[in-house]
Amino acid sequence: MHSIGSWEDFQKSLNLEQPRDVLRDTRYQVIQSNGQRIYSPSSSTGIPAPPKGTEIFIGNLPHDLFEDELIPIFSRRGPIYNVRIMLDFFGRNRGYAFISYFRVEDAHAAVVDFNNYKIRNRTRIAVCISVDNRRLFIGNIPKDRTSEEIKFVLQKYVEGIVAVILYNEPLYPRLNRGFVFVEFQNHRLAAIARRHLAPGNLVIWGQAIFVDWAEPLPIVNPQILKNVTKLYLSNIPIVITSSQLKNILYDLLGTDHILKVHKIDDYAFVHFTIRKQAEEAFQRLR
Repeated sequence: MHSIGSWEDFQKSLNLEQPRDVLRDTRYQVIQSNGQRIYSPSSSTGIPAPPKGTEIFIGNLPHDLFEDELIPIFSRRGPIYNVRIMLDFFGRNRGYAFISYFRVEDAHAAVVDFNNYKIRNRTRIAVCISVDNRRLFIGNIPKDRTSEEIKFVLQKYVEGIVAVILYNEPLYPRLNRGFVFVEFQNHRLAAIARRHLAPGNLVIWGQAIFVDWAEPLPIVNPQILKNVTKLYLSNIPIVITSSQLKNILYDLLGTDHILKVHKIDDYAFVHFTIRKQAEEAFQRLR
């Protein structure tokens, strides 16, 4: 059984027109651990985890219902990566479960199609996008430290850091604002890091840091995103005016498709005529 090297490679191998019969897929297994019944690919398959925003929450389930009934229903909207059912002490489900798809658009389609769906012809279930928070807020950071220095120190204590997001002081660009957001590979690693870095557990550069969950980033339906024609720009020197910023963007992107530039303090919104031009500008300005 060969492993698949990347998410892109595996996505190409999926037949997205016809749902796979996951229940008969020999690459999948069922395990029960920490009060969960998990139906997912075996680690030996090399099937990569899907991106953020692909998990849905399913509530109001009958307590004797398991993956053998959920998968045939929810796989109608696309290939399923895994199913997690929460169990009570008697081995029954707690009335809710989580399903992860391989594609964000399939998760959103499942919410539309199956929220208030009548299962077993008697029970109406609730379905919504799951809040998959992978981001921590860390405060009381010395203002003279860079994101690279902060990441280097934190990696000595916790695993799975993807990025350290730092914002500079508008009037003093060489200083940060005294806090950062730390993005992790998944919610589990973020939760473990939050426990390890709890108040009083870690002092860095002579300061006790403050750690808590960051406000979850909203997960937007890809169909809605297709109609967005605005870009958000941040970390702009506060001394630059809207007019000056507009001229800079004209030089970089041309004048044909920029409708409006609205700058506030150290950030701005740039309005384009069509979505395609906004996407091209995003790639050039990254």
